Amino acid sequence: MVNNKVIVIGRLTRDVQVIEPKDEGQKKIAHFSLAVDRMRKKTEGNGENSAYFLRCSAFDRLAEFLEQYGKKGVKFAVEGHLSTGSYEKDGVKIQTVEIIAESIQFCEKKERPLVGEGTEFLEIPEEMEAEMPFQ
Repeated sequence: MVNNKVIVIGRLTRDVQVIEPKDEGQKKIAHFSLAVDRMRKKTEGNGENSAYFLRCSAFDRLAEFLEQYGKKGVKFAVEGHLSTGSYEKDGVKIQTVEIIAESIQFCEKKERPLVGEGTEFLEIPEEMEAEMPFQ
């Protein structure tokens, strides 16, 4: 038996884009990308940080959740599966790989910045825990 499961932790590279359904009964679709730190040996590279940029999609309740809380820089853990596809551009077939999210979790503690520090954190309502689709 072959399993197709991926778990990544990373920061959103931009605000999540949500596509509203055209017809009633269809699900919302959220497209987003995560910057995930690359693991490398100490002897590799010149010591600079690097990252993988992974395309992801989420549907229905997860898309609604991301529509509300998916802002650039927020750190999430995404669990899902890989989906492959392709498209043609200028006569060349381009292969694609995307993560289809099955659950999403915040990876940072809710904090309040110190006055004058200039750091902004996303405010997560306390009652949100009961409504989270990924518990």
